[in-house]
Amino acid sequence: MTTEVLILGAGYGGLTAAIELERRLRQGADLHLTLVDRNPYHTLMTLLHKVIGNTILPEAARLPLEYLLHQRQISLVQATALKLDLASRHVITDAGPLPYDCLILALGGEMDYYNVPGLEKIAGAFGMQVLDLFDARRQAVS
Repeated sequence: MTTEVLILGAGYGGLTAAIELERRLRQGADLHLTLVDRNPYHTLMTLLHKVIGNTILPEAARLPLEYLLHQRQISLVQATALKLDLASRHVITDAGPLPYDCLILALGGEMDYYNVPGLEKIAGAFGMQVLDLFDARRQAVS
């Protein structure tokens, strides 16, 4: 019986889990892998300083997930997870429910400003939407 593995999040953790499990598939494991992310791309967090420094365009810090998963036995679903239904073993997404036997949560994190007054406003550009923010600012200047 095939084990349905559902991986939420296509950041470094989710992609690593998917690729490592896919290697086990190639060794004979009976798995079906599905990777879910709200974005069609993986953000290269290690390049964000270059985006901020305006030495690369925001697009250069985004890798399309279809490209990364090309020729891999990993299904991709672009959706936002809304709710976990543990009783029925489904994740409810804005694209519909997704069943799982094994669920991996790799949704990333949020910035912690340690209750420092004003820090969120100053550092807000480094939050989850950093590439969109810098792209919008670059376009406004152009």
